[in-house]
Amino acid sequence: GSIEQTSIPAENDFPPSLGSGEQAAIHLASEMKCPVLLDDKLARQFALSQGLTVIGTAGVLIKAKQLGKVAEVVPLLHSLETKGYYFSPVLIDRVKKIAGEY
Repeated sequence: GSIEQTSIPAENDFPPSLGSGEQAAIHLASEMKCPVLLDDKLARQFALSQGLTVIGTAGVLIKAKQLGKVAEVVPLLHSLETKGYYFSPVLIDRVKKIAGEY
């Protein structure tokens, strides 16, 4: 059989400001060749630079609405904000448009 070359980032290749959870998620997504769920801007940029597909919490919720699993996305984002998540007003506006929640 053949050995497949992968470009899994080594521990010392990660930006020092990335948390261990973000590093683990990126490493696992690289290994499994699957999308990675990240919200942190630097983590998203690094994952994209590694050729990964990145999806955020808002994207997951939009997909859940499209699949009929949730009725509305924006109230869920606001609920997450009360628990310490931050979503920029620009992102909230984009979600409203994509989800049809004006």
